Amino acid sequence: MKLRDLLVDVPLTGGSLDPELEINSISVEKQGGQRGVLYMELSQDSPGTSSGGAVCVNGSCLQTDDPWLTLARLGANWYCRPGSGMVLTAVAGGGDSALVVHLLQIVLETVPHVRVGVIAPDRVWIDGVELPRGQREPGGLCVQRLLRRMADARCTHVILHLDDGALMRREYAGLRMSVTALTGPTRHRQELGALLAGSDMTVLNLDERDWEDYVSIIPENTFTYSENKARADLTARNLRLFPGHVEFEAVAVGKIRRIHLPVPGGFAVYHGLCVLACGLCLGLRLERMAGVLRSAQGLRGRMEVLPVCAAYTVVMDEACTPESLERSLTSAREFTAGRLTCLLGCPAQGEQETLRQLGSVAEQLADRVILTGTDCQRQAAMRAIEDVMSGMGGWHRPCTVEPDRERAICSALERADPGDVILVTGAGVHQGPDSSDERELIHSYIRRQHACREKGARAVV
Repeated sequence: MKLRDLLVDVPLTGGSLDPELEINSISVEKQGGQRGVLYMELSQDSPGTSSGGAVCVNGSCLQTDDPWLTLARLGANWYCRPGSGMVLTAVAGGGDSALVVHLLQIVLETVPHVRVGVIAPDRVWIDGVELPRGQREPGGLCVQRLLRRMADARCTHVILHLDDGALMRREYAGLRMSVTALTGPTRHRQELGALLAGSDMTVLNLDERDWEDYVSIIPENTFTYSENKARADLTARNLRLFPGHVEFEAVAVGKIRRIHLPVPGGFAVYHGLCVLACGLCLGLRLERMAGVLRSAQGLRGRMEVLPVCAAYTVVMDEACTPESLERSLTSAREFTAGRLTCLLGCPAQGEQETLRQLGSVAEQLADRVILTGTDCQRQAAMRAIEDVMSGMGGWHRPCTVEPDRERAICSALERADPGDVILVTGAGVHQGPDSSDERELIHSYIRRQHACREKGARAVV
């Protein structure tokens, strides 16, 4: 590719380069001045940020004040703008946006003749196949490379999960979104505004009060949803919450359908509404989506209710921030008939203030707290537990300290009564071998409990 074609709409200043140079590859890795290689140099101030950079070719460099935007536009030009031939949907902002992406992927995959790609911060799917770890790198260059692979695989629809980091890095640059769904406020308002300006339709939750500060960047072409505001384009009525799922009536103009969503907690209603709103904007029928969601599975490690044969409920959630722990405990409280126990995994690598806030949230929202480690080293686990305990100054709730995570889980199960809910957070609730071990540990312990009770009953008879 000629350099002049590669640098179209790329913000560069200082010096000049021969526009007729033939470029063979582009990279963010130093190539030692190889001819025909365009190297993007990012000047890192701290992880995830950049104050400037340069584009270097054959030893000559041009400067840029916005290296992430430059990288994204270079990628779009290099890979011949692969996103232009597919229907792009962005899910951006705070909240539990990963669950929205997961459910929307399930819905789209059931549509005839539709092939779906997903680009998320921690995973990539191309037409039902998850790529190995390490394929996803930060920056728009990687996004454009993955979009090229998806276009070559004949994907028709792509879902982009844009968290705060992806927004900051402008990974959406050079892409036209058919739909952008906002799941919560973000720290990067300017970048969010640019994303919305490049979207045909915006999906917005009217019940999110914090959007009042974003009025200036919310476009007119907006599809809204709400739990109870009649002026919304999509509303939920007659809600019913259960330990393993939620039910509600989705009401749009001239349409109404009962929704059964196999995800617990009141927040799941908003996740479901967001997915339905995106689907309606993409031309899907409400009744079809309702049938798909009924049999969908929730996201592993996100308010995941284990199928245990017990009179109490065990929920696994990867909540590792004060905000996510608050959402998880609030959701669990809605279907707790007895006591709510929080088995809080205290991450050894967590910042001291974050750990204190975790302790404060657990103490305020749970009936009983069990503090345990997520690190195999007892000393590191105890340091993290001490930091969490420093945020629990009120001691209004019973609190137990057990650094050994396996013993902590067994202790929580042993003390559970009918109607109780046990929320297990921290290590082992997401992917990898630890998660399988913990699920099997819980199932094995409950089986032993049943065996002991049956043996005792027979002895009494």
